[in-house]
Amino acid sequence: MRQLIASIILVLLFSVGCAQVQKPSDNAALTQEPLDKATLNSLRLASSDNIQLQPGDTYQFGLIVVECCYVSKPVKAPASWSITPAGGAHIDAHTGLLTVDKDTPDGSVFTVTADVENGRRILSIKVYVYAPKANPLVGLWRERSQIKCRSNETLTPKIPIEELELRADGTFSVTWTPFERYQDYWGTYSYDVQKGEIKFVVDGGNYVPPNIKGSGSFSIDDKQNLVLKGVWLGSKNGEAKPDICSIVFSRH
Repeated sequence: MRQLIASIILVLLFSVGCAQVQKPSDNAALTQEPLDKATLNSLRLASSDNIQLQPGDTYQFGLIVVECCYVSKPVKAPASWSITPAGGAHIDAHTGLLTVDKDTPDGSVFTVTADVENGRRILSIKVYVYAPKANPLVGLWRERSQIKCRSNETLTPKIPIEELELRADGTFSVTWTPFERYQDYWGTYSYDVQKGEIKFVVDGGNYVPPNIKGSGSFSIDDKQNLVLKGVWLGSKNGEAKPDICSIVFSRH
Protein backbone atom coordinates (compact mmCIF):
# COMPACT_ATOMS: atom_id res chain seq x y z
CA MET A 1 0.00 0.00 0.00
CA ARG A 2 2.80 2.41 0.95
CA GLN A 3 4.47 1.68 -2.43
CA LEU A 4 1.21 2.44 -4.29
CA ILE A 5 0.74 5.76 -2.44
CA ALA A 6 4.35 6.72 -3.19
CA SER A 7 3.83 5.98 -6.91
CA ILE A 8 0.70 8.15 -7.02
CA ILE A 9 2.54 11.05 -5.37
CA LEU A 10 5.39 10.79 -7.90
CA VAL A 11 2.93 10.89 -10.82
CA LEU A 12 1.20 13.97 -9.39
CA LEU A 13 4.51 15.75 -8.84
CA PHE A 14 5.63 14.95 -12.41
CA SER A 15 2.35 16.32 -13.85
CA VAL A 16 2.65 19.57 -11.88
CA GLY A 17 6.25 19.94 -13.05
CA CYS A 18 5.26 19.53 -16.72
CA ALA A 19 2.50 22.09 -16.35
CA GLN A 20 4.94 24.56 -14.81
CA VAL A 21 7.42 24.00 -17.65
CA GLN A 22 4.80 24.47 -20.40
CA LYS A 23 3.11 27.49 -18.89
CA PRO A 24 5.75 30.15 -19.80
CA SER A 25 5.81 29.19 -23.52
CA ASP A 26 1.99 29.28 -23.67
CA ASN A 27 1.98 32.75 -22.11
CA ALA A 28 4.70 33.91 -24.52
CA ALA A 29 2.48 33.00 -27.47
CA LEU A 30 -0.40 34.97 -25.98
CA THR A 31 1.62 38.09 -25.12
CA GLN A 32 3.03 39.07 -28.53
CA GLU A 33 4.22 42.66 -28.51
CA PRO A 34 1.96 45.01 -30.54
CA LEU A 35 3.43 46.63 -33.63
CA ASP A 36 5.05 50.01 -33.22
CA LYS A 37 3.24 52.93 -34.88
CA ALA A 38 5.76 53.35 -37.70
CA THR A 39 5.43 49.72 -38.76
CA LEU A 40 1.66 49.76 -38.27
CA ASN A 41 1.28 52.80 -40.51
CA SER A 42 3.54 51.29 -43.19
CA LEU A 43 1.67 47.99 -43.51
CA ARG A 44 0.48 46.74 -46.88
CA LEU A 45 -1.34 43.60 -47.98
CA ALA A 46 0.72 43.02 -51.14
CA SER A 47 3.73 44.52 -52.90
CA SER A 48 1.46 45.54 -55.80
CA ASP A 49 -1.79 47.51 -55.58
CA ASN A 50 -3.08 45.50 -58.54
CA ILE A 51 -3.93 41.86 -57.76
CA GLN A 52 -5.29 40.02 -60.79
CA LEU A 53 -6.27 36.37 -60.72
CA GLN A 54 -7.96 33.85 -62.98
CA PRO A 55 -10.91 31.63 -62.00
CA GLY A 56 -9.61 28.75 -59.87
CA ASP A 57 -6.48 30.63 -58.73
CA THR A 58 -5.30 30.96 -55.14
CA TYR A 59 -3.33 33.82 -53.58
CA GLN A 60 -1.63 33.98 -50.19
CA PHE A 61 -2.13 37.39 -48.60
CA GLY A 62 0.00 38.58 -45.73
CA LEU A 63 1.12 41.69 -43.92
CA ILE A 64 4.23 43.33 -45.37
CA VAL A 65 6.18 46.56 -45.41
CA VAL A 66 8.04 47.76 -48.51
CA GLU A 67 11.61 48.82 -47.85
CA CYS A 68 13.76 50.99 -50.10
CA CYS A 69 11.24 51.39 -52.92
CA TYR A 70 10.46 47.81 -53.85
CA VAL A 71 11.80 45.21 -51.37
CA SER A 72 8.97 43.48 -49.46
CA LYS A 73 9.48 42.35 -45.86
CA PRO A 74 6.87 40.15 -44.10
CA VAL A 75 5.45 41.36 -40.79
CA LYS A 76 4.11 39.07 -38.08
CA ALA A 77 0.98 40.38 -36.38
CA PRO A 78 -2.48 38.98 -35.63
CA ALA A 79 -4.99 39.78 -38.38
CA SER A 80 -8.51 38.72 -39.27
CA TRP A 81 -9.23 38.41 -43.02
CA SER A 82 -12.52 38.89 -44.88
CA ILE A 83 -13.73 39.36 -48.46
CA THR A 84 -16.68 41.04 -50.19
CA PRO A 85 -18.84 40.17 -51.99
CA ALA A 86 -19.31 36.76 -50.41
CA GLY A 87 -19.96 34.79 -53.61
CA GLY A 88 -17.33 33.79 -56.17
CA ALA A 89 -14.30 33.71 -53.87
CA HIS A 90 -13.49 33.02 -50.24
CA ILE A 91 -10.61 33.70 -47.87
CA ASP A 92 -9.39 31.91 -44.76
CA ALA A 93 -10.09 34.31 -41.88
CA HIS A 94 -6.92 33.22 -40.04
CA THR A 95 -4.31 32.57 -42.74
CA GLY A 96 -5.32 35.04 -45.49
CA LEU A 97 -5.35 32.36 -48.22
CA LEU A 98 -7.70 33.50 -51.00
CA THR A 99 -9.34 31.05 -53.39
CA VAL A 100 -11.27 32.13 -56.49
CA ASP A 101 -14.05 29.78 -57.58
CA LYS A 102 -13.55 28.05 -60.92
CA ASP A 103 -16.82 29.43 -62.30
CA THR A 104 -16.27 33.05 -61.22
CA PRO A 105 -17.01 35.23 -64.28
CA ASP A 106 -14.52 37.49 -66.04
CA GLY A 107 -14.57 41.05 -64.73
CA SER A 108 -15.48 40.16 -61.14
CA VAL A 109 -13.98 42.46 -58.53
CA PHE A 110 -13.49 41.60 -54.85
CA THR A 111 -12.30 43.58 -51.84
CA VAL A 112 -10.04 41.81 -49.36
CA THR A 113 -9.86 43.36 -45.88
CA ALA A 114 -7.47 42.69 -42.99
CA ASP A 115 -8.30 43.75 -39.42
CA VAL A 116 -4.87 44.09 -37.80
CA GLU A 117 -4.50 43.73 -34.03
CA ASN A 118 -8.21 43.97 -33.28
CA GLY A 119 -8.89 47.25 -35.05
CA ARG A 120 -5.57 49.08 -34.70
CA ARG A 121 -5.40 49.20 -38.50
CA ILE A 122 -7.92 48.19 -41.19
CA LEU A 123 -6.41 47.54 -44.63
CA SER A 124 -8.18 46.74 -47.92
CA ILE A 125 -7.12 45.83 -51.45
CA LYS A 126 -8.94 45.09 -54.71
CA VAL A 127 -8.71 41.74 -56.51
CA TYR A 128 -9.59 41.64 -60.22
CA VAL A 129 -10.63 38.37 -61.87
CA TYR A 130 -10.15 37.87 -65.59
CA ALA A 131 -10.57 34.96 -68.00
CA PRO A 132 -8.04 34.80 -70.88
CA LYS A 133 -10.73 34.00 -73.45
CA ALA A 134 -12.73 37.07 -72.48
CA ASN A 135 -9.67 39.29 -72.05
CA PRO A 136 -6.65 37.95 -74.00
CA LEU A 137 -4.79 41.24 -73.50
CA VAL A 138 -3.89 40.97 -69.83
CA GLY A 139 -0.18 40.46 -69.31
CA LEU A 140 3.30 41.81 -69.94
CA TRP A 141 4.28 42.29 -73.61
CA ARG A 142 7.51 43.17 -75.43
CA GLU A 143 7.68 44.89 -78.82
CA ARG A 144 9.16 42.53 -81.41
CA SER A 145 8.60 44.17 -84.79
CA GLN A 146 6.90 46.91 -86.77
CA ILE A 147 5.13 46.49 -90.11
CA LYS A 148 5.26 49.23 -92.74
CA CYS A 149 1.97 50.42 -94.20
CA ARG A 150 2.41 50.12 -97.96
CA SER A 151 5.01 47.43 -98.42
CA ASN A 152 4.14 45.26 -95.38
CA GLU A 153 7.87 45.11 -94.74
CA THR A 154 8.77 43.91 -91.26
CA LEU A 155 11.20 46.13 -89.34
CA THR A 156 13.03 45.65 -86.06
CA PRO A 157 12.54 48.71 -83.82
CA LYS A 158 15.72 50.59 -82.91
CA ILE A 159 14.64 50.93 -79.28
CA PRO A 160 11.77 48.49 -78.64
CA ILE A 161 9.16 48.88 -75.93
CA GLU A 162 10.40 46.39 -73.35
CA GLU A 163 7.24 46.42 -71.24
CA LEU A 164 3.70 47.05 -72.39
CA GLU A 165 1.68 45.96 -69.36
CA LEU A 166 -2.06 45.52 -69.74
CA ARG A 167 -3.88 44.86 -66.48
CA ALA A 168 -7.23 43.33 -65.59
CA ASP A 169 -8.44 46.56 -63.98
CA GLY A 170 -8.27 48.38 -67.34
CA THR A 171 -4.98 50.21 -66.75
CA PHE A 172 -1.78 50.01 -68.78
CA SER A 173 1.80 51.24 -68.75
CA VAL A 174 4.57 51.60 -71.34
CA THR A 175 8.29 51.33 -70.52
CA TRP A 176 11.24 51.34 -72.91
CA THR A 177 13.99 50.69 -70.37
CA PRO A 178 12.68 49.03 -67.19
CA PHE A 179 14.43 49.85 -63.92
CA GLU A 180 12.91 48.86 -60.58
CA ARG A 181 9.40 50.39 -60.68
CA TYR A 182 10.06 53.04 -63.31
CA GLN A 183 7.46 53.47 -66.09
CA ASP A 184 7.59 55.92 -68.99
CA TYR A 185 3.86 56.58 -69.12
CA TRP A 186 0.54 55.06 -68.11
CA GLY A 187 -3.22 55.33 -68.46
CA THR A 188 -6.35 53.31 -69.18
CA TYR A 189 -7.39 51.11 -72.07
CA SER A 190 -10.71 49.80 -73.37
CA TYR A 191 -11.35 47.06 -75.90
CA ASP A 192 -14.02 45.10 -77.74
CA VAL A 193 -13.11 41.46 -78.35
CA GLN A 194 -15.86 40.90 -80.91
CA LYS A 195 -14.96 43.95 -83.01
CA GLY A 196 -11.23 43.78 -82.30
CA GLU A 197 -11.14 47.44 -81.31
CA ILE A 198 -8.82 48.97 -78.72
CA LYS A 199 -8.22 52.45 -77.31
CA PHE A 200 -5.42 53.75 -75.09
CA VAL A 201 -5.88 56.94 -73.06
CA VAL A 202 -2.77 58.41 -71.40
CA ASP A 203 -3.20 59.75 -67.88
CA GLY A 204 0.37 60.75 -67.07
CA GLY A 205 3.98 59.69 -67.07
CA ASN A 206 7.65 60.43 -66.61
CA TYR A 207 8.15 60.58 -70.37
CA VAL A 208 5.15 60.90 -72.70
CA PRO A 209 5.94 60.93 -76.45
CA PRO A 210 4.26 63.81 -78.31
CA ASN A 211 2.77 61.75 -81.16
CA ILE A 212 0.84 58.90 -79.55
CA LYS A 213 -2.13 57.54 -81.50
CA GLY A 214 -4.24 55.52 -79.09
CA SER A 215 -7.15 54.23 -81.17
CA GLY A 216 -7.00 51.26 -83.51
CA SER A 217 -7.55 47.52 -83.67
CA PHE A 218 -5.93 44.45 -82.13
CA SER A 219 -5.63 40.77 -82.84
CA ILE A 220 -3.84 37.71 -81.47
CA ASP A 221 -2.01 35.85 -84.26
CA ASP A 222 -1.32 32.11 -84.54
CA LYS A 223 1.91 32.54 -82.54
CA GLN A 224 -0.03 34.21 -79.71
CA ASN A 225 1.53 37.57 -80.52
CA LEU A 226 -0.42 40.76 -79.92
CA VAL A 227 -0.77 42.81 -83.10
CA LEU A 228 -1.81 46.46 -82.73
CA LYS A 229 -2.95 48.01 -85.99
CA GLY A 230 -3.35 51.76 -86.44
CA VAL A 231 -1.99 52.33 -82.93
CA TRP A 232 1.26 54.20 -82.31
CA LEU A 233 2.59 54.19 -78.74
CA GLY A 234 5.42 56.61 -79.53
CA SER A 235 9.18 56.18 -79.58
CA LYS A 236 11.86 56.68 -76.96
CA ASN A 237 13.56 59.50 -78.88
CA GLY A 238 10.30 61.30 -79.68
CA GLU A 239 10.74 61.14 -83.45
CA ALA A 240 7.80 61.67 -85.79
CA LYS A 241 5.59 58.66 -86.44
CA PRO A 242 7.13 56.63 -89.28
CA ASP A 243 5.22 54.85 -92.03
CA ILE A 244 4.19 52.06 -89.64
CA CYS A 245 0.70 50.55 -89.59
CA SER A 246 1.14 47.64 -87.14
CA ILE A 247 3.17 46.86 -84.04
CA VAL A 248 3.78 43.25 -82.99
CA PHE A 249 4.29 42.24 -79.34
CA SER A 250 5.11 38.89 -77.76
CA ARG A 251 4.55 37.88 -74.17
CA HIS A 252 7.40 38.14 -71.69
